[in-house]
Amino acid sequence: SELERERIALELQEEKKAQALRERRLQEQAKKIENLSSLVLNSSVDESRFTQKKDKRRETWCPAVISRDTRREVSSTTQWEASLEEPVRPERNMGLPRPFEELVRETEPVRLRSSKYCTPGKHSSENLLEECLLPDARSLLNVTNRRKTQVKKKNSLANESQGLQTEYEDLLVEYETQRITKDIEIQCLTRKLAGVEYRSDMRDNGLPAHQLNECTSHGDRNLTPRESEAIFVIKQLQEQVQKLEMEKSSIQQNLDDVIELASKQNMSAEENYAKIYRELVTAREEASVAHDNFSIQASLEAIKENNVDSETELLMEIQEIVFEVESSRNEIKSISSSLDELYGSFAIVSDTFLELKTFLTQSTGELKSLMDNHEKIHKIMEKKIAELETDKSTMLSQSIYLHKQIQELQLNLQDSERVLMERCQQQHLEKVEYLSQIENLEKEIWSLSSISLAKEKETLRKELEKTKMKLKESDFKLKNAIQDKTKLE
Repeated sequence: SELERERIALELQEEKKAQALRERRLQEQAKKIENLSSLVLNSSVDESRFTQKKDKRRETWCPAVISRDTRREVSSTTQWEASLEEPVRPERNMGLPRPFEELVRETEPVRLRSSKYCTPGKHSSENLLEECLLPDARSLLNVTNRRKTQVKKKNSLANESQGLQTEYEDLLVEYETQRITKDIEIQCLTRKLAGVEYRSDMRDNGLPAHQLNECTSHGDRNLTPRESEAIFVIKQLQEQVQKLEMEKSSIQQNLDDVIELASKQNMSAEENYAKIYRELVTAREEASVAHDNFSIQASLEAIKENNVDSETELLMEIQEIVFEVESSRNEIKSISSSLDELYGSFAIVSDTFLELKTFLTQSTGELKSLMDNHEKIHKIMEKKIAELETDKSTMLSQSIYLHKQIQELQLNLQDSERVLMERCQQQHLEKVEYLSQIENLEKEIWSLSSISLAKEKETLRKELEKTKMKLKESDFKLKNAIQDKTKLE
C-alpha cells in the first residue's frame, strides 16, 4: 500500500541522516586525533643535536624534531620510573577532551619564550621557525593522560578480616559470661521465691507462731533489708498478676455469656422471621385463591345477568371477598410492621455485639500493657536483686577481711602483754637488787673511816645517783609500756 511505502521511505531518509551524522563525527574525531598525534610527536626535544659551546654558560633548549634513539631512551626512562612507583590503578575520566583552542592558547607564552632563546645552527631557517611554534610538552598531559589514580588496598581486607575475627571472639566470650551470670541469677531468684512461697504456705496452713518466727529468723539472717524489700515488691506484683488474671477470667466469662445471649436472640429472631415469612406466603396464596374465585364469580355474573337473585347472591359474595381481601391486607401490614421491629431489634443486638467486641479488644490491650509492665518490673527487680547480691558478696568479703585483722590484733595484744609482764618482772628484780646494793653500801660507808668515808661517800653518792637515774629510766619505761598496753587495748 502507499502508506507503507511512505513509511519505508521516511525510515530510509532517517537512516541516511543518522549515517551522515556518524560519518561527520568520525571525520572530526580523526582530524582531532591527527592534530594531537602531531603535537605529541613534535613536543619532545632532541638534545643530542645541540653542542655545548661554552662550559660555564647556562644551557638553553629549543624544540626540534625528535629522533628514534631519543624516543627509545625517553620510553625506557618513563617505564623505569613507572616501575619504581607503587602499583596504582588509574581511574577513568569519562568526560569530554579539552578543546584544541585552549591548548593553543596555553602554548602562546611558550612560543614567545622559545623565540627568544632559539640559537642558529645547522638546522636554522624555516625548520627552526616551525619548531619554535610548537606547544609545550606539559600542555598535552591533559590530553594524553586522562586517568586518575586509585590506590589499591590489598592489606585492608586482611586487616578487616582479622579485626572481625577478634571482635567475634570477644563477643562470644561476653555472651558466655552473660549467659552464665544470668543462669546463676535466675537460680538464686527461684530459690528465694521458693522460700517466700514456702513461708506463705506455712502461714496459710496455720502453724504456731514460734515455729514461724524461728523460720523467719533463720531466713532473715541471710537477707538484707534491700532483699526483703525486693521480696515484698515481688509478692505485691504476684498478687497484682493474680488479680489481673481473675479479672481477665471474669471478663471472659461475661463476654461468653453476652455472646451466648446474642446468639440465642439471633436464633429466636431468625425463627420468628421464618414464621412470619411462612404466614406471608400463606396469606399471598389465600389472596391469589380469592382473586381466582373473584374472577370466576365475575364470569358467572356475566353469564347470569338476567337472573336477579343470582345477582344479589353474587353481590353478597363479592362483598365477602372484598372484606376478606381487606382483612388479608391488614394482616400483611401488621406482619410487615412486626418484621420492621424484628429488623430494628436485630440491628440493636448487632450494635451491642460490636460494642462488646471493641470492649474485648480494649481489655486485651490493657491486659497486654499490664503484662508488659509486669515483665519490665520483673526485669528491674532482677537487676536490683543482682545488685544486692553483689553488694552482699562485697560486704561478706569485707567482713571476713576485718575479722582476720581483728584476730591478728588480738594476737599482737597478747604478745605485747606477755612482753610487758616479762619487762615488769625484770625491772622489779633489778629494783630489789639495787636496793640491796644500796643497803650494803650504806653499811660499808658507816664502817669505813672518815677520810676514806669521804672519798667513798662521793663514789657511793655518784653510784647512788646513777642507780637513781637507772630507776627513773626503768620507771619511765614501765609507764611507756603501760601506756602502749592501754593504747593496744
